[in-house]
Amino acid sequence: MKRRYQAGIIMMLISAMIASNLPMTTVFAAAKKQQVKQETKKLEEQSRKMQQEIKDLDEKMIKSNDAYEACQEKLISVQKQLKKTQQELKEAKASKEDQSRIMSKRMKMEIWHIWKSFLKQIIFRSS
Repeated sequence: MKRRYQAGIIMMLISAMIASNLPMTTVFAAAKKQQVKQETKKLEEQSRKMQQEIKDLDEKMIKSNDAYEACQEKLISVQKQLKKTQQELKEAKASKEDQSRIMSKRMKMEIWHIWKSFLKQIIFRSS
């Protein structure tokens, strides 16, 4: 009987321990579940924020790329205009040299004609 009594007490103690831990386990599990939900919400909010930042950065990158391409096109246009202007300057210098040479020849010819005319006058006056 003593053994049955001891076994009964042991069974009651074990039952009491299990019963006392069950509500605690449920409370701890519920608290843990709530904590996990809160952390999940925080992580989801961070994920949304990061996705929005990525989207914003993508838009900025696209705008920057468009601006870069516009600058590239303008640079190419300016380089073409510069080459054209340099060619025109080269042609103008060549034309100026030609005109100077032609003018020099004209002046020499004019001086020659004046000299020739002057010599004729001297010759005809002397005679």
